[in-house]
Parts: sequence; structure tokens; C-alpha cells
Amino acid sequence: LEALGYVHRQGWVHGAILPSHLMFHAENHGLQLVGWIHAVQRNQPLTVVPQTHKLWYPPECHRREPVGPATDIYLAAKSLVHLSGGHLLAGKASNLLPMPLRQFIRGCLLESPRLRPQDAWALREEFTALLEDVYGAPQYHRLDMS
Repeated sequence: LEALGYVHRQGWVHGAILPSHLMFHAENHGLQLVGWIHAVQRNQPLTVVPQTHKLWYPPECHRREPVGPATDIYLAAKSLVHLSGGHLLAGKASNLLPMPLRQFIRGCLLESPRLRPQDAWALREEFTALLEDVYGAPQYHRLDMS
């Protein structure tokens, strides 16, 4: 959400927030957003919706309407559904996630882009607070992949 906040303030939409475009760094718990070939300027329609991920995209993309931050937020939420083991087509996060997290994700997957969150920076703050409410203060845990 941090990267999206910056990108959106520069007037761009990534247009493909998909698991294949998320590069995780296990040791520092970081995430990089890669694969910028689908990026378009805000308020323009996406030029490409990959057929392999057609069902991941929000309605405005299928109607070739202009996209904005809500489009990337929708795609990020779909990726979270997938990564949590949820039901991708129904847009439902895994029941293993606490209800407040599932409700948060559901709010990012509303049909109308006008009803979805529009500001990735504000959404990041909200998500961080929600995670702290659900799981407590952040703690570093070394992830050993060897």
C-alpha cells in the first residue's frame, strides 16, 4: 500500500497487482511491486487485461472505463484473498482470517470503484491499525528459509 500510495500521488495506476507481480523478501519481510508493463496514467482505461487473470480484475476494467487508485486497491485485495487461501471468484478471504480482516478485504472488493477506498496511504494506516488491534503490536520474527 505504501508503494501504491506513492504511485497514485504521481498520477499513475499499476494495473496488475497480482501475486506474480509481488516479490517478497523473506529476511527483511519486505515486498516489491514489479511488472509495470500494464501501468497507465490515472483516469485512463487499462490497455491490457491479461486473459490469464481476467477474473481478478474489477468491473471498470472489463467495461474499459478509466481506472484509478480504487482499481489497484481492488487488485491488491484479490491478491490478498488468493494468498490467504480464500475463494478468488467469490472474492472471499479465507475463514482462517479473523472477521475484521475479512471485512476490511470485502470493503476493498466492492463492485463500484466509487465505493472502494481511494487513498492507499490512508488505507495503509487503517490496515496497520487493524492488524495491531487483531494481532497486537508488531514483533520481528526471523524467517529462516534454509
